[in-house]
Amino acid sequence: MPPRPGEFCPKALRIVAYGDSRTNHKIHASLMPAIEKAEPQLLVNIGDIVHTARRVFEWQKFFEIEKRLLGDVPLSIVPGNHEAYKDAAFGAAMFDRYFLHASGGTGHHVADFGPVRFFLLDQYFGPSMNGEGLKWLEDQLDATPADRYRIVVMHEPVYSFAYHRPSEALKALRPVFKRHGVTAVLAGHAHLYEHFLADGIHFLTLGGTGAPFHEPLQNVVEEERHLLVRTDKVYHFLLMEVDSTGIRFRTINAKTGKTIEEWVVQGPGS
Repeated sequence: MPPRPGEFCPKALRIVAYGDSRTNHKIHASLMPAIEKAEPQLLVNIGDIVHTARRVFEWQKFFEIEKRLLGDVPLSIVPGNHEAYKDAAFGAAMFDRYFLHASGGTGHHVADFGPVRFFLLDQYFGPSMNGEGLKWLEDQLDATPADRYRIVVMHEPVYSFAYHRPSEALKALRPVFKRHGVTAVLAGHAHLYEHFLADGIHFLTLGGTGAPFHEPLQNVVEEERHLLVRTDKVYHFLLMEVDSTGIRFRTINAKTGKTIEEWVVQGPGS
């Protein structure tokens, strides 16, 4: 049974975050044994599981590749831009068909897993983060108990030096995350690994599960360079091990199973 909201378990909770698997199904399939070996109790996907919304076989291929895990492990997911690519209405219908949660599939939502509260932002089908969506997020963050870890999941990152430059609207979310004591922000969109540390928040780009790689450091913002902890062009996933003392983050090479980097965030209020 999954832990109740706010509940700690005798052993550390194991959560895997990953995404951007679209395009190369053979690579995606080849990486699953490493993710399975991590023995996650929850999967968090940052989107782009298909290339084009209307390619129904791509949706089905995702489940075919991940069926061994998804038969036992719950999945929380946000849409990527490719779930809306070329036919947003069709993509929204497919997302609502395959992924259900309290708000009905698409749209922003909150998910509790033990002491972790995830804020899953739908940047393509949900209310705009410039207006109603931002108010929703701030209200939800305000309502979160002080003893919860706050982890935001979204497809497009608010920090990145890769192919896609963060928009001004995305950059405007940075002070919101700081003001509300967010622990980490998990994103993708750029097909590589990036780790930024700003205002005590870990900003991670986890776009390494099959989509064609982007080159690191294509669009470096010099005044932000000191915030970059690491970047790698590597297939990977993030393992979070949560216990009463904190969260141990480990980025793992999905080809070799070796740790790329790791760090610990202490519990809220520590």
